[in-house]
Amino acid sequence: MRRVPALALTGFLLLALAGCAGATTPAETSAPEDQDVTSAQACAAPTLSLSPDRGAPGVEIAVSGAGYLVCEDTGEQGSEPDPVSTVDLYWVQDGETINLGEAQVAQDGTLSGSFTVPADAETGRLEVMAADGLHVSSEPATFTVE
Repeated sequence: MRRVPALALTGFLLLALAGCAGATTPAETSAPEDQDVTSAQACAAPTLSLSPDRGAPGVEIAVSGAGYLVCEDTGEQGSEPDPVSTVDLYWVQDGETINLGEAQVAQDGTLSGSFTVPADAETGRLEVMAADGLHVSSEPATFTVE
């Protein structure tokens, strides 16, 4: 596991989340009039789920999600977002960020992977995030160490 300074990760995550901020109404896109596709719909924020969402140190946690696509918000018809191939999983607890390793992303932008709860994890709630370092970053998923 690689430890990442919390301030650097926070800055990165803010930049990554700002990436899909284009047009938000059908009138602002160049899609045909018979399609009400907004760029917000075409480029929804990535999701992240943990199963189980609680456990003791040493337990393996399955990770899944959707929306891990590079979105350029062009609004052009026929321009499909590209999937990201892998993302890093981050564990954030008490101001410390730990890189848990990678999760794989399929062509359709769905994410799957797993991680093991660190042996030195402290009891309590924390956040797990997925990010590729440039294009996509998930909202945090909550996990409870028992």
